[in-house]
Amino acid sequence: MNNSITTLMVLFSSGGLYALTLNARYIHMLGRLRQLYDANIDSNEIEYIKKQSLLLKYSFILLLGSAILAILYVLGNVLLFGQNILTFILVSDLILIIISMIFFLIEILISRNSIILHINHKKI
Repeated sequence: MNNSITTLMVLFSSGGLYALTLNARYIHMLGRLRQLYDANIDSNEIEYIKKQSLLLKYSFILLLGSAILAILYVLGNVLLFGQNILTFILVSDLILIIISMIFFLIEILISRNSIILHINHKKI
C-alpha cells in the first residue's frame, strides 16, 4: 500500500507540472490572439490558434479526468477495493494522461505551423 501511495504522489506532482505547462501554453496563445486582433490582422494564424485552444481544452479535460481517477485509486486503497478494480483505475488513469499528452503534442505541432506562417508573412 505504501508503494502505491508513493507512486500516486509522484503522479500528482508530475500532473501538476504538466498542468502548469498547459497553462503557460494557453496564456501564450491568448496573448498572441489578442495581438492579432488588436492589429486587425486577418490571418490563417488565427485558425491555427483556434485549433490550439481546442486541443489544449481537451488536454486539460483529460488531465482532470486523470486526477479524478488517481483520487479514486487512493480511495480504493483506503476502502480496500478489489485488486482488479484498482488495476483498472490505474490503467485508465495512465491512458488518460497519454491521450492528453498526444493532444498536447498535436497542439505544439500546430503552434509550429503557426510560427512558420507568421515568419513567412513577415518576409512578404
